Parts: sequence; structure tokens; C-alpha cells
Amino acid sequence: MQTIHTPRLTLRPLSPTDEDALLALLRHPAVGETYMVPDLSDPQTAQRLFQRIMTLSHDDTHFVRAIDLQGQLIGLINDTEIIGPTMELGWAIHPDHQGRGYCTEAVTTALQALFAQGYTEITAGAFPTNLASLRVMQKCSMTPLSKREAVVYRGRTHNCIFYAARRREAEERED
Repeated sequence: MQTIHTPRLTLRPLSPTDEDALLALLRHPAVGETYMVPDLSDPQTAQRLFQRIMTLSHDDTHFVRAIDLQGQLIGLINDTEIIGPTMELGWAIHPDHQGRGYCTEAVTTALQALFAQGYTEITAGAFPTNLASLRVMQKCSMTPLSKREAVVYRGRTHNCIFYAARRREAEERED
């Protein structure tokens, strides 16, 4: 499984030592507002979810990586859907590490790696209230799609906004 280095971060598969940090991230109330996570109050449910995420992070058919800053898991970036050459990504950064460009750096690097693997389109969706993720998509040169999707999460309906980056457009920007 590929580990990817950026100037400040490492995108890497998860290990058993990441369990506490990942569950703290996923249980954080601010993260739960915008990153769709099941109720993790039951320790067995939380442990099963961690095991599933860790297993997927070692599966070459998926893109699931810890966002690591100097040996500390500060976030997660993962595929949420794969249809042929198109992958949808989601991400979460611990609130203690937001506002420093880490997410933009991780997503930009993930896009490059996924295009190099042959994906032709990477999409991402966010609730309209998730201004930080919408801004990350814009900074990563993703463009808005006309696609909207009503999603019921924690008893509320959210109309997700979607953006996409396409390999050809990314390659043209590099020239």
C-alpha cells in the first residue's frame, strides 16, 4: 500500500496504534457535523469501524489514508464511492489542526496520486454549511458540478454540493 509524502504531511495506511486518534477524530462533535459518521458511543461499534477503515487502508482497490503530521494522525482522507474511472473522496481534519492548509495539501496530493493511478475524475461533496471543505475543493482546482443530492444525516436533510477534478484538466494546468 502506497505511502505518499508531501512537504509537511504523510498520507499512509492506518496501523493499530492509530485507533485512539482516529476514533477521537470521528467522535469530535465538530467533525460529526459535516463528516458523516455513525454513532460511535458503543465501544464495539467504534472498534469495528476502526478495523474496517484500517483494513480498507491496506486494500489497493481503495484510497483510504491517515493524514499524518510528524507521526500524529490528524485526519483521514478516503474514497466514498468508486464507479469505473471516477472516485468520490471525503475527508476530515481534527479541529485542532484546521485552518493551516493541511487538508488542501492532502487533497491536492491525493488527486495527483489518483490521476497517476488512472482515475479520470475525482469528485467530492459537502453540505452547504461546510464552508471549509467547499474552500478546499476550490483551492484544489475542483469545479462545481450541477449534481446536488439530498442527504438525511442525524435527523436533518442536507443538500450536498458536489465538485470535481478531471485528469485532463489537471494535466493541462501542469503544462
